[in-house]
Amino acid sequence: MSEKATPTEEKILRAAEKIFLEKGYAGTRMQVVADEAEINKAMLHYYFRSKEKLFRVILTDAVNEVLPILIASLSSDKKVIPKLHDLVSNYTALLLKRPQLPLFIMHELSQNQGKFVTDLALRANTQPVMLTFFQQVVEAGESGEVYPISPVQLLLHVLSLTVFPFIARPMIATMANLPDELFQQVLDERTQEVIRFLDAGLKP
Repeated sequence: MSEKATPTEEKILRAAEKIFLEKGYAGTRMQVVADEAEINKAMLHYYFRSKEKLFRVILTDAVNEVLPILIASLSSDKKVIPKLHDLVSNYTALLLKRPQLPLFIMHELSQNQGKFVTDLALRANTQPVMLTFFQQVVEAGESGEVYPISPVQLLLHVLSLTVFPFIARPMIATMANLPDELFQQVLDERTQEVIRFLDAGLKP
């Protein structure tokens, strides 16, 4: 949550996260959020005038947790594969602590072509980092450091392998008949599994 938030705002944001996850954006009502936060609706509207503003604050916090990991992992002086190891390790560690983050981001990406998330990414100046990394991937493929691959495809592989289990957890757990403790073990093992998969796939 935002470092500048007051205790009451923190309480509201935590309650709103819970309700948004349970009911989705369309199904969330401000009165329900107020009840969950144990405050009256007038106080909720004092801090957050609308459901959209409340959602955007939560979404901004989510993106601001994700983008620094992406930038730090891909802007180091390491080679391509160690950079990907860092990205998978750091991103998975964050998601294990904050598994709801992808759901908020995915919701926004499905609405308005993700303009709000895109604007946040632009303000974080991610483009130079991404373009430099893409060029590094191309050069690594040409030199034989890694198997030649489209940088965009590579990034999609990494993000999909890392994020999808957290988004699809309810469906996978039900289909595979996995209780919470076993699925949590799967997630705990996910970093090393993804790293091994990428190492094998990128081996020239």
